[in-house]
Amino acid sequence: MVRGFTEEEKESIRALLMEEGKQLFARFGLKKTSIAELTKAAGISPSAFYNFFQSKEELYAAIFEEEENKLQESLMGKISQSDQDDFQKTLQSILMIGKEALTTNPFIVQLVLKGDITHLMRKLPKERIETHMLRDYDQFFPMLEHFQGEGKVIAKDRKVLVTVMQLFFLLHVHRKDFDPEVFDQATDLLAQWIARGMTSGNCEEEQD
Repeated sequence: MVRGFTEEEKESIRALLMEEGKQLFARFGLKKTSIAELTKAAGISPSAFYNFFQSKEELYAAIFEEEENKLQESLMGKISQSDQDDFQKTLQSILMIGKEALTTNPFIVQLVLKGDITHLMRKLPKERIETHMLRDYDQFFPMLEHFQGEGKVIAKDRKVLVTVMQLFFLLHVHRKDFDPEVFDQATDLLAQWIARGMTSGNCEEEQD
């Protein structure tokens, strides 16, 4: 741990690094943001940075998880407030809210649409990536289990269902390769199809 800092100071410095990192990464991207720039606002030396994060990629990942948690809380709130009798519509809304975040949240735009995610996946340890994936599963599993129990979601492996949703969002990494108007129409339609396919009673389920 960092010597010379109280626990309160350590917490404050980490929060400053997170906040400054979110702003700098959103503006300049992961590659063009230096550790010296990150530590300047926190009032620590570049060498002291490594007492808080192993690398700037680890800081980036921590910020990403914080932003993702906010988004997932918004999605879960959408579920709790929705018309439970029209779960297909609810699922489609979840996908569309996530899609909107990809174009309105500056940090997530930089991550997904401007290619930081590719660099991040190359630099982070495999175990770190796997831990992040498990967090996504833990977030959505209770919701899926609940609605599978009510017969509103198809009886498929919940990891598969969460991965389908993740794939929908990862498609936006390739947004720049398509005509924007066509891409938006296509992904809107895909969101509708995914919601329909995951909702019980809309398709003939294959036997496992």
